Amino acid sequence: MPKELFDIFDGHPFDGDHCFLCGTVLTASNRTVEHVFPRWLQDAFDLRDRTIHLLNGTLIPYRNLVIPCCKQCNGIHLSQLENRVKNILLDEEKSLNEISDQDMNAWLSKIYIGILWKELELSFDRRNPDAGRILPPTVMSNFRMVHFFMQSCRKSMTFHSPHTNFPNSLLRVECRFDGAYGRFDYLDNTDAHSVAIRMGKKGIVGLFDGGLHDMIFPDFAKHQFNEKPLHPAQFQEIFAKLTYKSMLSVRVPYFGFLHDERDDNYTVVLLAFDDENMSANAIVIGADDGPITMVPVVPDSALDGPAYSDWSQENYARVLSMYTGAPFDLLFRPPDMVATTLHDEEGNFVEV
Repeated sequence: MPKELFDIFDGHPFDGDHCFLCGTVLTASNRTVEHVFPRWLQDAFDLRDRTIHLLNGTLIPYRNLVIPCCKQCNGIHLSQLENRVKNILLDEEKSLNEISDQDMNAWLSKIYIGILWKELELSFDRRNPDAGRILPPTVMSNFRMVHFFMQSCRKSMTFHSPHTNFPNSLLRVECRFDGAYGRFDYLDNTDAHSVAIRMGKKGIVGLFDGGLHDMIFPDFAKHQFNEKPLHPAQFQEIFAKLTYKSMLSVRVPYFGFLHDERDDNYTVVLLAFDDENMSANAIVIGADDGPITMVPVVPDSALDGPAYSDWSQENYARVLSMYTGAPFDLLFRPPDMVATTLHDEEGNFVEV
């Protein structure tokens, strides 16, 4: 990873006295707090007094979910990102497709990482201070690249992937309204590196997987729901499917980095998906008076072998139960039948 960027893996203390985005030391003159779920989102979907579950079962109001941030990152970089997202998300005439993959990924990453950052601060059991934090700092090494990609909102970055538009899997969907489910839903999974947010008639699912799922299953939306609007229960089911699939991944994305100091631009190139197939490479292109970039060159052999472990309907049903709230015994019928809201008995999409 480029040394010029903040690397959470490089001895960061996670002490609340450093900006979560750039790592700078916070003082009385530059300290602010960043709302993990931005205030405009809380206002639009009446979230301020609602609560969200943390990993230890703690309930915390959305309004109190704040993390340490410096004035520059909060007032400039994140503010500009939030405005770009807000202007499209809250406009019923606009589609989430109008938000670039880079902005969408950075915005989802900020929320996903922000919740983890809060869990680094809070005690696992407030009655027992010796129990430690909800999350130990060592866990954050698992989210090193998620955090790095998030920094694209404060540093100029260009991303290249040989098979997809962006080196993470992003699924934008249209949603239906059902008063029983409300207008907002947030779902995530730290093992799968997955996150989903349903906001009125718009929904987004993200997998921080290097774009593996989008590469292997480019027609997922068409096959699963004919790219039609999803009922909130169907949105939860789609997230459960993607999350469980991501849990089965046996590939780890590897990236190459190049910093063009003249333009202060970082080029990020997906090279391969595991260390056994590191035959991928990149060509550096540039001129004495022009920008420098890298283009990935990935031979077919770099994608040899299985990308995922075998699917288990029983295990999938347990993940589905986790995110829908439906009892496992009602979802799973041995040996391999799982209830679905997506399709009828003939396999046709159900428009709820």
